[in-house]
Amino acid sequence: MKPKRSRKKNEPISCEEDRISSLPDPILHQILSSIDTYTAVRTCALSKRWRHLWTSLHRLHFDSSQFPAQDYSAAPTFHSISSEGLRFSSFVNHVLSLRDEALNLSSFSLISAYDDPGLAERCICYAGCYNVKQLLLCIRSHASIIVLPRCFTNSESLEVLTLDNSYYSISMDQPFCLPALKTLRLEHFDDPANFITRTVANCPNLETLVLDNLDLCSEDTESQCSKLNITGAQIRKLELCYYHGHNWKCYESEVEVSALRLTSFKLVGSVSPVFSMGSLPCLEDVYVDLCPEGFLADEVKQRMLLNVMNLLGQLREATSVTLSWETLETLAMDPDSLKSQPTPFHKLKHLKLITPRGYSNSTLVLNVLAYLAQGSSCSDTLVVEYPQALQNNEAIGIERWCRLFGYERDICLYTFSS
Repeated sequence: MKPKRSRKKNEPISCEEDRISSLPDPILHQILSSIDTYTAVRTCALSKRWRHLWTSLHRLHFDSSQFPAQDYSAAPTFHSISSEGLRFSSFVNHVLSLRDEALNLSSFSLISAYDDPGLAERCICYAGCYNVKQLLLCIRSHASIIVLPRCFTNSESLEVLTLDNSYYSISMDQPFCLPALKTLRLEHFDDPANFITRTVANCPNLETLVLDNLDLCSEDTESQCSKLNITGAQIRKLELCYYHGHNWKCYESEVEVSALRLTSFKLVGSVSPVFSMGSLPCLEDVYVDLCPEGFLADEVKQRMLLNVMNLLGQLREATSVTLSWETLETLAMDPDSLKSQPTPFHKLKHLKLITPRGYSNSTLVLNVLAYLAQGSSCSDTLVVEYPQALQNNEAIGIERWCRLFGYERDICLYTFSS
């Protein structure tokens, strides 16, 4: 038997079998669907096996950041499109024209920083015609208004919709009617109360509603805003994240919620909440981070504490509550008021306190914590998570103060990095 010949130092390594290319088409399509469409299309140069695979994709993701401007000093005007914008538009049109017409879409994403409303409208129509289930649109058109076609606003296939209207370029004159929609996320919408109210009513299967950078206050009124009505029999998760308001001023926001199956509620922003909620028997998780950063009108400031206490009282069924330090400080505006009020949470099992990043000099508001926890009797132990920035004696004070208020459950204290 001849001994094996050792490979010399500069001798090339023989190519191994291409095992990835030998995988069946469904697996390769799944691999390509996990990356952006620009990268997926470029795989056509690998071999003949990959040349046409991308044309059968069920998920399309277009991002103009992959076509960045080279010369920022020669930026186009708002009414023109840069050469990079034209390249991006040409690429998108090329993909849409060559994709297999017999296949529907499961997901379509368009993130564009170029002023080309025609491209956005073509993409929306294309996604609607191929029965897309998940759609994400982030259009940063400076000068033109994008009109959403009827095939989109009345889609019967759409289940997840995310709209980022950063430059307020999407026309929202007519509400959506989406019978299959389960998740709706809207970002940067200017005074959309009437639109949101009617859209939620037209989406009977909606389970998750996220309103980010919400602005219900007009420029003419600094302390008042339009009313928001959210009614949904199937809504389980509701998040309201308010824009800081015009001139960074805090204003009152009147919101009416009717959602019997709601299990998770989140409220964030510089706002004084005037909430009216129906029965919430399924509520479990609550997250409240109010940031009244010193720009409150006198009449708003006077009602701020009462508004927050009323809000928490309507969330009384929650078992897990997360509150920001600013929210605790709001409750501490009038310590005497807390003594005459019953605790809002009678099923509380887990309380978490959060502080802004880098916020280290915290003075623990003990009477507020006792107000939040003393009436809960759902279990024998209450878990309290507090920021690592707090001093040990402040954390121990939580337990001591609750004892003074007659709170008899065990209290487990945990720290976390904020």
